[in-house]
Amino acid sequence: EIDAAFPKSDDDPFARLILKDGVPVGKVEVSEGISGTLYISRIGIEDEYRCRGLGQEALGALCEMADRHGHEIWLEAFYHPCVEGGGHLISWYSKNGFEEMSEPDKDQRVEMRRLPRPEPSPEP
Repeated sequence: EIDAAFPKSDDDPFARLILKDGVPVGKVEVSEGISGTLYISRIGIEDEYRCRGLGQEALGALCEMADRHGHEIWLEAFYHPCVEGGGHLISWYSKNGFEEMSEPDKDQRVEMRRLPRPEPSPEP
């Protein structure tokens, strides 16, 4: 399912393309671990396509896939305490259902996890 949503990049063996209307607008690095757990290493949108919600769309698609299969998603987000709003990535992931699983390490990385959300029950 990931292959269909995010085709492999020809120039980066670890990346998958984020497409919008068939045009590559960014890359995501995601791998599958034990019991189908997904690990997101990177979500990156090309400069000229930023601020259009494309990163949100890509993360949303990954979350929907994980939910359908009952899989957790793990990632590391960087916190930059010297930069105003340095926790913006942590905040963004939190708004998407991720929770902090660690304090910032010496490199200011925070492990985060998102548990699968059950599908809503069909209405009678």
